Parts: sequence; C-alpha cells; structure tokens
Amino acid sequence: GVREIVAGNISGYDGDWDFATSATFDEILGVFPDAKRIIGRFSDVVRMPDSRDNGKFIDISPFLKEVKGDNGDLRYEQADSIEEDLARRDCTVNAMAFGEGGLVDPYEGAKDIRKKYIRAVGDPVEKIHAHPIRMMRYARFSVGAGWDIDEPLVDAIKRYSKELGRESREAIGEEFLKGLASTYPDEYVMALCSWGLMWDIVPEFMDTIGQKQNVYHSSDVFGHTISCLTEARGIEIFGPLERLAIFLHDIAKPKTAIMKDSDYGFSFIGHENVGAEMAVQICNNLRLSTKETSLVTHAIKNHMRRPSTMRSARRFIRAFPEVDREKHVMFALDVICADRAAPRKIDLYNDFIRCEDLVLEALKNGGVLTVLDLEINGHDVME
Repeated sequence: GVREIVAGNISGYDGDWDFATSATFDEILGVFPDAKRIIGRFSDVVRMPDSRDNGKFIDISPFLKEVKGDNGDLRYEQADSIEEDLARRDCTVNAMAFGEGGLVDPYEGAKDIRKKYIRAVGDPVEKIHAHPIRMMRYARFSVGAGWDIDEPLVDAIKRYSKELGRESREAIGEEFLKGLASTYPDEYVMALCSWGLMWDIVPEFMDTIGQKQNVYHSSDVFGHTISCLTEARGIEIFGPLERLAIFLHDIAKPKTAIMKDSDYGFSFIGHENVGAEMAVQICNNLRLSTKETSLVTHAIKNHMRRPSTMRSARRFIRAFPEVDREKHVMFALDVICADRAAPRKIDLYNDFIRCEDLVLEALKNGGVLTVLDLEINGHDVME
C-alpha cells in the first residue's frame, strides 16, 4: 500500500495492508485474539481478514531485524525502530513506511519510484545470500514492470544465480507465476535467462535458445516463444497459467528437431505430445495443482490442431477431459491464439479466428459427437 500511495495509485489499490509495530507477537495477539500468527517466507506475521470484507488481509508484525547466527543462518529478533525494520527489506521501494510523522524513507525509495528504478537495500550480495528468491523478485519488480534496475544488483544476481537452487520448489513456482503475470512477461523471461536464473526454474527452456526452425519461422524457438509472450501481455484475460502454457508450448522442439533439408530447415514431428509429457514434470517441479497441470498439458498437447469444419471442431473438443471440458477448450484456444498471432502474419491470425468461431459454435451446440460426425456408416461396417 505504501508504494501505491507514494506513486499516486492508491485509488485503484485493492491489495493487502502491512503494519509494523513496537509491540511483540504476544502483545499483538492479545489485542487481536481472533488473528493468527502465520509463518512467512521472510518472517512471521499476525494476519487477520480486512474488516471491509473484501477478501483481503491485514498483516501486522513487530519491528524486526535480521541477525546472523553462529552457523551463518539468519534469524529475526525484535528491533527498536521502524528504521531497523526497513533495513531488512529487499529493495528501496519496499523499504518505506508511514508513521505519525509522515513518510519514513531512509533509503530514498520514493525517489526510486519516481525514477522507476529498482535498487537493493544495502549490499546486494548480502540480500541475495539471505534470501535467494529475491533475485526472481528483483526481476519481477524491474523488467517485469518495465522499470530499470541497478547495474551492481544485476551483476550480483549473475554472479550468485546458482544460489536460487537453495530455495524450495514451492517458492520458485509461486514466484515464477507472479513474474509471468507481470506487465512484461516476455522481458521477465529474457532476464531470467540472461541472468542465469532459468537454470533453476525451468532448465529445459534453455535448450530453446539457438534452436533453429524452418521456413515458417524467422526466429529460433526461444525467439518465437518470447514473441508469443509479447502477444499475451496485451490480452488481459491471459492469467499466469495461460502464460505458463504459452511459455511451454514449444518446449519439446529441441528434443524432436530433425533436419529435413537445407531449404526447409527443421521439422518437429510430435513435439506437442512430447511437450505435454515434459510439461507434466515441469508443472510438478513448479508445484502446480493437478487441475492446473491438466489445463497446461492439454493445451500444449492440442496447440497444433486447427479445426476447419464443424466435425473437426467437435473432435477438437472431445480431445479434452470431460471434467471442466469447456474450461480446458477455452484455455487451449488462448494458447493457440498467442502461437498464431506471434508471427504477425494476418493470414495465420485469420485462420485462428475461423477455427475459434467453429469451436465456439460447437461448444454452444453441446460440443459432442453425433452419428453424423463418424467417418463411417452402417453400410461400411457391414462391408
């Protein structure tokens, strides 16, 4: 909330609110007996529902400071002031607070907000060592939002990128989806790759870099995927899961690449099926739920299909699970849309629109096969 107030965007803010106090955890719980102490990634908080009944939460924590133990591990102890508390934050734009005297901004976070600039609080290396997941957060806060980032911070990330492997798969998966949901998912993914972080997120994706394609593509698989994400960023209905499926839709092309000839280039027969299999493991590594994994993998498996008749549209629909079938179909259409729009060729996009219209019409009419959709009839069976 503080960032939004400083940036002048508070009118549209609907997120959670965080409060810090000189009281201890026990004292906070004494004042708010219905609240619960929550174990946080960086520190514990006392959490309670927002009284406005908007589904959001209010988090309260004591002033805390980071203290290194004898073995080098960090622990948190009660701090004496808000300034001490702000010193443990990851970047300057998150190291601000409002108190009785107004804005508390010891690291000039307000100035960085105006400049759209991300800097670490204190030594970047210490911040990364303390919590390696911050490297992904720095990418999301900077390039993911269209902001600039401090060069010494980027240098530290590149130098210590392998530290990300110390984080839990849950933390990495959660943060990756947040980054894909950012304003510029294409820039975000490129930063993760160039900074060396992708090796501990989805290492299989690194094989797409330099994988040449064929006469139908002017860029390598990596470049095509980035172009698809560029298309996705302009479509509000594309959430993080749709963007993950777009990110993974050609993940198996390096594995299935076969040089056809020098004029045509590479073919990738069956890459959609192999990609769906790879996506199952990737989604598991990112700790997605079974339902989320199903949406992603079925979209990848069917992203090459192009229904051209009502009969083929119905078959396309039947390729998805009966449970949440319509949701699966619409999800897959989103992925196909980005894939067809990325080359910026109007005939490919118009082709998608025709396919989409057929599928939507089939869904409207029940989306199931009838006897008329069969390739054979009773006479064929008798013969």
